[in-house]
Amino acid sequence: IEEVIGDDNNDNQDDLSSWTDAEETSDLIKSYFESLQSSGLVTGVAKKSPLSSTPNNHDKCPHFAYTAMHGVGLPYAIQSFQTFFSNDLQSHFHTVPHQSKPDPTFPTVPFPNPEEKGALDIAMLFAEQEKCDIVIANDPDADRLAIAEKSRVTGEWTVFTGDQIGTMLGHWLWERIGKTCGQPVAMCASTVSSKMLSAIAQTEGFHFEDTLTGFKWIGSRASALQKEHGYRVLLTYEEAIGFCCGDVIFDKDGISALGVMSELAYHVYANEGSSLAQHMQGLYDKYGEFVSNNGYYICNDTSIP
Repeated sequence: IEEVIGDDNNDNQDDLSSWTDAEETSDLIKSYFESLQSSGLVTGVAKKSPLSSTPNNHDKCPHFAYTAMHGVGLPYAIQSFQTFFSNDLQSHFHTVPHQSKPDPTFPTVPFPNPEEKGALDIAMLFAEQEKCDIVIANDPDADRLAIAEKSRVTGEWTVFTGDQIGTMLGHWLWERIGKTCGQPVAMCASTVSSKMLSAIAQTEGFHFEDTLTGFKWIGSRASALQKEHGYRVLLTYEEAIGFCCGDVIFDKDGISALGVMSELAYHVYANEGSSLAQHMQGLYDKYGEFVSNNGYYICNDTSIP
């Protein structure tokens, strides 16, 4: 790294120091959440809550257990939830205490990736103790989002795949925003992701594109579709739990996705009397079943190029 940086090391450090200034960082955060508030992603479903006037109906609303997975996401996750939800529903957001503070040793998880088997175990245990329905997890730098749900009927857990989360987000944003936004709508997903969102696009009449893998490609194509072709891009995603909702930034963003997914879940529970698993099954029933089974191999032999 030092060889790559070379003689410019000191200059780079000087440039970076300005970004660690508390005031500038505060302004950046403020600007981000103002953009999120004005983006149209906040549909108001959880702001104009009928539960306020009917306290007993609070049982319908899901409780959320959030884990930052020893990363930096907590303060921004809280602010995202506040952006999407009314004040009387803030008590439905619970924080997994053992994983709330940044810790580069990641002491409670085998590997700090929400996709990894066992990574959500502590969060799910906390959710059961606090009677939460849904686990929301960011990875340590909070650019990705994982979702798990405990059934109120069977007590069994469903850990949703990135494709399932992307499909639910895409359908929600189309139904709530796309149908009435007054301009052509587009969505994108990496070519290794599920084709279910493409099937929804064909049925509903919005534009969908496959892209190369990685948000370098996904985000640049979304930007081009919006700026050069006049589309309103409502969702781009990759199956590895990376989601970009709207055009606040053309990159994967676990904080805005957290707010949108939580609002979707609120609507499904409070207004439909359903669950996310049942909601996902309803999408399968309407648009067709799509199945993916991803995996990887670990090679510890360093002699293999």
